[in-house]
Amino acid sequence: MIDSKRNFYPLKKNSTQPFQDRDLVSLIQCPMKAAAKQISQKNIALPKSTANVVPLESGTNYCLRNAQSNLYLNAHALGESVTQKDFNGDNAQIWYVKASQTTGYYRLIPRSAPGACLTVLATPQSAGASVGLLPNNDALTSQDWQISQSARGNWVLRSRASGNTMALGFSVASVFPEVEAVTQTTYADDTVLNDEWALEPFICPVMEYDQGFYMYHSDMATAAIQEELNQVADMAFAALYREFGLRARPSVSQMIYSLADDCKGMLYGCGHGSTSTCTNTYNGRYDVSHHQNINKVYFWYQQRGAYPNAYQVFWMGHTKCAANPHSFFDLAENYYAGATAYQPFALMNLPLTVVEEQLAAYVIRSISTSFGALLRSHNGNCILDQSCNTQTIYDQVMGSSPTLSSFWCDADKATISSNILRFSKSAP
Repeated sequence: MIDSKRNFYPLKKNSTQPFQDRDLVSLIQCPMKAAAKQISQKNIALPKSTANVVPLESGTNYCLRNAQSNLYLNAHALGESVTQKDFNGDNAQIWYVKASQTTGYYRLIPRSAPGACLTVLATPQSAGASVGLLPNNDALTSQDWQISQSARGNWVLRSRASGNTMALGFSVASVFPEVEAVTQTTYADDTVLNDEWALEPFICPVMEYDQGFYMYHSDMATAAIQEELNQVADMAFAALYREFGLRARPSVSQMIYSLADDCKGMLYGCGHGSTSTCTNTYNGRYDVSHHQNINKVYFWYQQRGAYPNAYQVFWMGHTKCAANPHSFFDLAENYYAGATAYQPFALMNLPLTVVEEQLAAYVIRSISTSFGALLRSHNGNCILDQSCNTQTIYDQVMGSSPTLSSFWCDADKATISSNILRFSKSAP
């Protein structure tokens, strides 16, 4: 455990004592698992509501999931029919939805072909007409789509060229919908949902870590560290998908050498800039802010953008010049909530020896603050409550015998829901 004076001492393994202070966190002293269990994208639980409550908003990147097959609209080469496939997070499954300022219709632009639009390719007034990609052309009504909600809360995409009678869908008789082309079909307002879709805002988790984090876990191969961080991210974002319909690409991980100070002053604000010991002394987070220079980290993150719609979690391995700088961890909660207009991010300062579920719970808490939820006293069953036991809540929501239906209290759920599109905006 790390107390409010940043002294480190071990906590009994598998302790379930709730945290009474925001400056306390348990570090479980146990050997690292040889390999993390993997989350299959096919097995991630669908959002709890059968109706898609995510709003339609121009300028947002969505993944389109068919409400009957639960497969995703997938782009192909120009002139080829679009299909539906299992979710994989490829650019061919990310669609930028843009409203016309004059017609009221929408155009759908795949990230894999930013100069093209979803188009009815031939015989636009016929059921079964092929739908694929053609270069954007303002004069083509076959590229315009009317998007509205059905009585079941799903979204219906009607083609303008058909007189709004035909909707994007696939044949009800299809035995293997994953390999069959998506076409336009006569819309039937009924419980057969082959012509209705869920709009799921897209986000891209990126796990990044500095050299200190790597050195602390020097008994692990780089691939094992990255696999574990990806697993934690996938666990966290699976929980947000289940509650809010936020669709995350499988996480990627990388070490950031440019942020690895290795006690040489790369990020330090004290100016010693060498291996000599810094003589400035501070307490608590002032010490961390002085030596880690969080403002520089913020600036660095704001200038990135290598991953559109990225949510970046940076895992720091040490916080100050000390005799053993690569084994000193601070509490993650002091530094997360670093969302910016450019790229949202969280700063985490916990080692991988903490049990996986608790790491995932802290990431969930971190992401929640970026979507506007606040750390405060609500009730002990809300993951944002300052005195809650995050791992216990994770087990109670996601365990084999769940006793809680949600990580969040009603107030926080409403706040996150209202901001769920916040980081899914970016031009194709």
